[in-house]
Order: sequence, then structure tokens, then C-alpha cells
Amino acid sequence: MPTRLTALIVAPTIVAVLLGGIRVVGSIDSLTAYQRTRSAAEYSVHLRDLAEQLALERDLFVWGGNSRRAFNVDGETEVTRTQQRAAVDPLIQQVKADLNDLDTDYGTRAVEQAQQLSSRLSSLKGIRENGAPEDYSALIANVLRLQDELGNNDDNPAIVGNVRALNALAHAKEEAALQRATLTRELLERNQTFTTFELQDFLASQSRQQSYLATYYTEAPAAEASRLVTLFGDKDVVNGELTKSWALTLGLHNQSLNRYQGRDRTAQQWFQDSTRAIEQMAAVEGRVSGLVQSRARDLQSAEQRNALIAGGLILALLVLVLVTTVLIARSMVRPLRRLRAEALDIAGRRLPEIVRQMRESEETGRESQVQPIAVDSTDEIGEVAQAFDEVHTQAVRLAAEESRLRTNVNAMFVNLSRRTQTLVERQISLIDGLERGEEDGRRLADLFKLDHLATRMRRNSENLLVLAGHEPPRNGASPPGWSTWSAPRCRRSRTTSGSSSGFPGRSRSPGTPRTTSSTCWRSWSRTPSPSRRATPRSSSPAAPSRAAP
Repeated sequence: MPTRLTALIVAPTIVAVLLGGIRVVGSIDSLTAYQRTRSAAEYSVHLRDLAEQLALERDLFVWGGNSRRAFNVDGETEVTRTQQRAAVDPLIQQVKADLNDLDTDYGTRAVEQAQQLSSRLSSLKGIRENGAPEDYSALIANVLRLQDELGNNDDNPAIVGNVRALNALAHAKEEAALQRATLTRELLERNQTFTTFELQDFLASQSRQQSYLATYYTEAPAAEASRLVTLFGDKDVVNGELTKSWALTLGLHNQSLNRYQGRDRTAQQWFQDSTRAIEQMAAVEGRVSGLVQSRARDLQSAEQRNALIAGGLILALLVLVLVTTVLIARSMVRPLRRLRAEALDIAGRRLPEIVRQMRESEETGRESQVQPIAVDSTDEIGEVAQAFDEVHTQAVRLAAEESRLRTNVNAMFVNLSRRTQTLVERQISLIDGLERGEEDGRRLADLFKLDHLATRMRRNSENLLVLAGHEPPRNGASPPGWSTWSAPRCRRSRTTSGSSSGFPGRSRSPGTPRTTSSTCWRSWSRTPSPSRRATPRSSSPAAPSRAAP
């Protein structure tokens, strides 16, 4: 019973714990995923910052001059190429540390791109020495590819949209930087004429930038998309677009830029306006990146809270089940133990004692009171206890009926025995009377046979008394007034007289005086005989005894 009860409670508990455990495991997995998303967002910020600063370092090489020349890059900030390198180096160290933390959880392609980027960063010293813009562009492209791969590992709609917007905006910044470098180089060249390939590359870059901006407007939150549109309305950004349109118009008409005065000032203004547009995009990019990190942090906190709540609920459920199991087990096991103990006591002691008392008691009509089992519950256990009390009551009733039936049967046996004894005594008395007056030996032998049968009938009546539970009468006791000398003399007289019918001493032989037998019989018959239950005839070894059937 305890095993079945435990199984009945433990089985649904295990199912609930398994479901709760699955929920906790799911929350932990989601927590890990959001942590990974948050880390990927931080890594992407570092990558975008590195790409932007590497693009500025490349474009300063294109602008020309020595490493100590100060360039006014945005109309407010002057920086040399040495200072720019010093600004890039911490970003490179940060990115290298991030690359060491990337594993296959971020995706196989992300790991491959990280390995390629690590290799290219190791060759940055040679790229700086050569100063080739193409090498810088290849390194920046590798940085942006890794950023794209890091953004493909999340499936939350809000985060995915913002990540796509950030990726598109990062590529749009790089395209704007490429256009800045290309037009700056054209304005500073001697012939100042676009070649066909340069013009195609410039137009392709402009087209890609517009495509990336369109993706940003589609994926980014409406507020941030409107913010970027507003920032693009800045005077410096508009002037940069006008300068770009003017240069493209001349390039399309295959006209040189050297006939225009103030080309150096135009190149510097173009560089500053382009840098200003890139900074505006970087400002919006920082806001959207903050939204991604905040969203990932909120989701991580929510999943952590859900995991704690689920774990607490499982723990509370286990405690509740444990307490409930103990209470239910105690409420069931205690009555069951009491029921078992009292049932064994009834079967082994109380019921046999009641039956014994009924057998020994003379009050056959009284039934003993049944003490009910001390189980006062109203559930199934209480019903079983009541049913056992009913069985106990019926057993006592049947025992009482059996006792009454046995008493009645005993009374019937006693009554029958006493009546039979009365009749047998009367019969023996009648036979004695006939024996006393009979002198014919053959008839006397028949009378002895009848006397023997009467004695056996008297013993049968005594057996009935024994069956009825009464003490049998005393056998072998001499009747009062019996003379010890009469029997031997009678036996001697009967022995000498002989017998013709197998009863010595009860018939005369020819030539024997009949007075011998008559005198012996008269001497015997004169002995007082109020009761013929034990006769002295049994003392003769040759005569049939009345005492022995």
C-alpha cells in the first residue's frame, strides 16, 4: 500500500518536474542565446568603429602629405595620420580580444571570417607601410563580413530588424568613405579627369550606398529612420551631395576639373562634408546599436527571471508534494496499521475468547457485545473497518447460535438419555423379577441375555450423557448392602451346578438338586438392589457381565 501510494503521488510529480525542468532548460538556453546576442552586439560595435577609423586612416593616405600633417577632417577636428593610427590601434586590440572569444556557437562562417580577419590584422603593419587604399578596403570588407555573420545568429524579430539596419548602415558608411577617397583623389590629381573605370566604380558605390540606406529605412525603427533623414538634411551633408553631383556631371561629360579655381579648397570641403555625413550615420548607428543591446539585455533579464521563477515553482512543487505525501501517508497508514493490528487481535484473541466464554457459560441466550475497531475516518479505510466490524458481529452471532444449538442438542441428549435410563431401569427391574421366579434353566439363560442387552442399552444412554457434556455415572461401584460373601458362594454353587446353555450356574444338571441354584439365587436376590447399574454377575468369569457391553 505505501508503495502504491508513493507511486500514485510520485508519478504526476515526476511529470510536472520534467515539464518544469524542460521549461527551465529552455529558459537557460534562451538566456544563453540572449547573452550571445548581447555579446555579438558589443562585438559588432567594436567592428563598426574599427571599420570607420580604418576608412578614415585610408582616406588620409589618399589626401596625401606626411604623417605629421594635420588634417581638418570634419571642419572642427584636426588629426594627423600618426594620431589616427594611435586611435586605430586600441580598436584593433579590442577586436583581437573579441575574436578570441568567438566560438562555434556564433556560427561556423563567423568563426571562418574571424580567422581571416585575425590574419589580415596581423598584416596591418605592412598595409600601413605600403599605403595602398585597396589593401585597406579589403581589410575593411573583411571586418564588415564578420559583422554581418554575427548578426545572423539571432531569431528575435525586434533584434533581427535592428541588426539588419545596423549592418546596412555600416556598409553605407563604407560606401560613403570610398566615395570620399575617390573624389578627393580626383580633385587632387594633376589632370583631374575621371577615367571610365573610376567613374563606373564611383557610380556603383553611390548605387550601393542608396541600396543600403533603403534597407536601413526598411528595417530600422521608424523613429530612427526619420532621425537619419533629418540628419541628412544638414547643410554640410547637402553641400557634400551637391559637390558629388557636380563632379559626376563633369565626369559624365568627360570634362576636366583643373580649369576651376580653388580645387584644393574644394577637395578639403568635400572631405569635411563627406566626413560629416559619415558622422551623422554613425550617430544614428550608435542609437540603434544601443536599442539592440538594451533589447538583448531586457530579454536576458526576462529569461533569467523566468528561469528563477520556474526553478522556484519546481522547488515549491517538490516541497508541497513532499508535505502532501507525508500528510496523506500518515492519514492513510495510521488507520491501516490500526485496522491491521485490531483485525489480528480479533482473529487471534478476542473472537476465540468470546467463543470460549460462550461454550463455558450457562447463559446461552446472551450475546457478547462487539467492540468496534477504533478507526473513525469516513473514507474507504473507515468503510473497510465498518465492514470488518460487521463480519466480527456476524461471527459472534453465529458463535452464539452455535452455542444455543449445542445446548439444545445436549439437552436433547440428556433428556433422551434420562428417559432411556428410566425405561432400562424398569426393564431391568422386570427382568430381575422374572429371574427370581424362574426355575427353568433355559428360560433363565434367555433372561440373562435380556439382562445383558438391557445393560448395554443403559451404557448407550450413559454415552449420550457424555456427548451432552455431563459426567458419566460411576461404574464398578457395588450397590449399597451388597454382601462380599454372597457372590463367591453363589459362584461356587453355580460352578458346581453346571450349565447346559453357556450360562454356568443358571441351569440344573441331571441329578443335581434344584435347591442349589434356587438357594443361590434366593441368597443373591435377597440382597437389597435399589440400583442395577453395576451387578455382581460380572465377577463370575464364566457368566456374561451387565457392566461390560
